[in-house]
Amino acid sequence: GTAFLRFLAETDRYRGLQLVGQVDMRAWRPRVTLVRDFPFTLLDASMGGGARSAEFLDRFHAALQGGSMRRVVFCFNDTAEDYRAVSRLFPRPGADGAAMITFDGVPRTFAQRALDAAARKEGIDPAA
Repeated sequence: GTAFLRFLAETDRYRGLQLVGQVDMRAWRPRVTLVRDFPFTLLDASMGGGARSAEFLDRFHAALQGGSMRRVVFCFNDTAEDYRAVSRLFPRPGADGAAMITFDGVPRTFAQRALDAAARKEGIDPAA
C-alpha cells in the first residue's frame, strides 16, 4: 500500500520519456496518472488483511484530503466489486477535489477510438 500511495503522489512530477538529445517541450507539461486496474487486494479484508485494509484506506483518504494526489484518474468498471471499491475509496463524491464521471451506454469501440485519438494528439502511439 505504501508504494502504491507514493506512486500516486509522485508520478505527476516526472517528465515524459524522450529520445536522448531530443528536446520536446511537451515533456515539461503536467502529467496525468491513469490507474486502469486498481489493486483490489489493498481493500480486501477477507484475505486476512482487515487491519491492513483499514490502514490503507485511512492513508488513502488522508492523501486525498491533503492534496498529495493531483491529476490522478481511476478507472472502474460497472460491477458490484468495483462499486464497493469506489464507495470505500471515495465515500464523499465531490469532496476533497474528487469528481466522478460516469459513461453510461458508451460503446467500448467509441470510447477506445476517443482515447486513441487523444493519445495520438499528444504524440503517443496508442498501441504502445
